[in-house]
Formats: sequence, structure tokens, C-alpha cells
Amino acid sequence: MQKQIKENLYEKCMQFVENQIIASKKGIADSQKAANEETKSSAGDKYETTRSMMQIEIENYTKRLAESQKLQQILKQINFQNSYQMVVLGTLVVSNQGKFFMAIGIGKIDLEKESYFVISQNSPIGEKFHHKKVGESFEFHGKNFVVLEIY
Repeated sequence: MQKQIKENLYEKCMQFVENQIIASKKGIADSQKAANEETKSSAGDKYETTRSMMQIEIENYTKRLAESQKLQQILKQINFQNSYQMVVLGTLVVSNQGKFFMAIGIGKIDLEKESYFVISQNSPIGEKFHHKKVGESFEFHGKNFVVLEIY
């Protein structure tokens, strides 16, 4: 059951990243098209300004695309065959403060009438959870978190 939940959360993460990649590629293509459609017959300054703005847009979308591809690579490192004794990438953690999936930082996902927080190991709370074992605890924003189960 927990393995299925992890796989469903993983699929939601992958879909999230794939949507970001698609949006970034579309943004790059649209910006490039807009830059190409601006003709030299426009007043010189307007032409140059528009081309510069489109170039900045392309650079921003390219940055987002690279970040999304990096997240995709992180997700591809998750192994569902492993059994975990401590919190690492790919673990589902049940704590007294909620359920957390260690993957990428996309926030809360509701799945089968349960809420899960999908977090990155590099996030502040992810760093607190990292390498904790069942029964271990930590303080975060004035709350005490106790690791109850790890899948």
C-alpha cells in the first residue's frame, strides 16, 4: 500500500516537472517567434527594444527549463525497490506532524483522502528530516517533529 502511494506521489511530481518543461519550451518558442516577427521596418529603437525584451524572456524561460530538467534528474534517482532505515531521497515519512515524501519541493498533494507534503531534501524542513531514523525527533518552527515510520 505504501509503495503504491509513493509511486502515485512520484507520478504527480513527474507530471508537475513535465508541465514546467513544456511551458518553458513553449515560452522559448513564443518569445523567439515574437522576436523574429518584429521587422526592421519598425522604428530603430522600438525594434531593438523589442528584440532585447524577447531575448531576456528567452533567457528566463531557458533558466526555468534547466531548473525543471534538474528536478527531473533528481526524480529519476528515486528507487522504489529499496527499503529504507533512515530518511533519504525517495522515502515516505510518517511523522506526528504529517506525511512527507522526500523528492522535490512542490508542496501539499492530496491523495486518497490523505495529505502529503512533497519536499526537497535541500529545503529547511527536508534538511531537518535528512538521515533521521524512526523514533528520532527535531524542532522546526517551534514544533516538535517525531519520525514514526519510514517507507
